[in-house]
Amino acid sequence: MSHLDTDKAVEAIAAAYLEEKRDALAALEAVVRDALADLTERERRIGEAGRLVSRG
Repeated sequence: MSHLDTDKAVEAIAAAYLEEKRDALAALEAVVRDALADLTERERRIGEAGRLVSRG
């Protein structure tokens, strides 16, 4: 993804959260909450994959 595509994606995501929440602070909190949930899930899946690989 190019820098311009990334910027457009960030703007689109921010706009969607702002439209849904109608409050900048609430939108920011929702973005952070969702990002942390995604990171937690990704770490869980990576750990699971590591255990599967080590068991052969």
